[in-house]
Amino acid sequence: MTRFIPAREVAAMLGIQSATLARWRRDGRGPAGWVKIGATLVLYPVDSVQSFSSAHTPNQPTSQPVGGLGT
Repeated sequence: MTRFIPAREVAAMLGIQSATLARWRRDGRGPAGWVKIGATLVLYPVDSVQSFSSAHTPNQPTSQPVGGLGT
């Protein structure tokens, strides 16, 4: 069975404002599969949020030696 989480939690997980997430919904961006329950409650499938988050997380910086070669 698919688990769902509220939009405000999704926004917190992604490090964005709820308003940004709402704009993404209007623009067809962000995690897919959301459903609107009633007038204000929007829920997202956990799997979709996790997939979106991993696909849009910046790569970790590689460690570079400081000072260049031979120093």
